[in-house]
Amino acid sequence: MEKFEELSQEKQRRIIDAGMEVFGRNEYKKANTEDIAAKAGISKGLLFYYFKDKKSFYMYLFQYCVEIITRMMDDEDYTKITDFFELMEFGAQKKMQTMVEHPFILDFISRAFSSSREAVSKDVAMELHSLIDTTFDRYFAHVDFSKFNNDVDPKQVYQMLAWMTEGYMHDKLSYQESLNLKDIMRDFEEWKIMFKKISYKKEYQ
Repeated sequence: MEKFEELSQEKQRRIIDAGMEVFGRNEYKKANTEDIAAKAGISKGLLFYYFKDKKSFYMYLFQYCVEIITRMMDDEDYTKITDFFELMEFGAQKKMQTMVEHPFILDFISRAFSSSREAVSKDVAMELHSLIDTTFDRYFAHVDFSKFNNDVDPKQVYQMLAWMTEGYMHDKLSYQESLNLKDIMRDFEEWKIMFKKISYKKEYQ
């Protein structure tokens, strides 16, 4: 991996994008490293010179995505929003901007979320659970939770929205449908309204 990091940023990005594109369009076991190498303009042998094996490359890409999401959250505007659902919407908009800058990240992350019985599934699941916990504590630190009904756990609402999004994306991928950001945002808006009615006290709905 050290050799990979010695490459120019342009070459690194080309290999990363190729990996995310191929892994995002295929299940892990069906993703062909020869296709990745071809798209990146390198040989398969060179790919494995940079990375020990297919799994280590995949997990590198996953961590790369996590770092992008973490950097996205390092925005002081997050601390200015105190409403849970407004913050969720703001975060969704930021994610859309990120997708424009990294066009293959959505399919890759969606495939990672929905992976099961794959060689990487256990590692990805552990990372995702850790990411959800860390994200909530950091992302919602300034939110006014007093708006919630007393019997509603905000963290569960966050997890349910994450699971709904995961299931939505999994269904799309199962039927080989492309993921459209505008459609996702439209559906997310409907879920947000529904959860707000269920979760918030009447005076805040």
